[in-house]
Amino acid sequence: MATSSENNSRGDSLTEILDTLADYVRGARAMPMSASVIVSRAELLEMIDTARELVPTEIARADATLRGADVTIASAREQADRIRAQARKEAEAILADQEVVEAATKHAQTIEAEAEARAAKLTRDAQDYCDRTLAQLEVNLNRALREVSGGRRVLGEQLAAYNEEDHPSDES
Repeated sequence: MATSSENNSRGDSLTEILDTLADYVRGARAMPMSASVIVSRAELLEMIDTARELVPTEIARADATLRGADVTIASAREQADRIRAQARKEAEAILADQEVVEAATKHAQTIEAEAEARAAKLTRDAQDYCDRTLAQLEVNLNRALREVSGGRRVLGEQLAAYNEEDHPSDES
């Protein structure tokens, strides 16, 4: 049977006291022809009183542990919320960057297409101007050639007339 000195040495926690009580009952002297045992009332009451004294302490420890767990959980939730918020911000920034790049690319393609169309129009306009200028030059050159040709004909006729005056022909 357990003694009071053993009870004091194993009375640090409620669980230890309950274990001691169970050991005490198991080790108690059995009554002949019965399931009952003989135990010391004083020792059992002393262990029960010790257990009662420890209950508020154990509850306070449990409450403190629960509060600590609650604080840890709250802190973890806050940290998770911060991480989610940061991830959302980063995702939005990436999306915004991607949208800016896509918009810039589309704008660049539009500018490039407009520049190519304008260059093609300027090339056509320049070629048309050159063709008109060359056509006008051709007209002017043809007129000048006709005038030169006409002038040479007149000069040739005048030259032929002078030559006949200076050298009359034998036919006269």
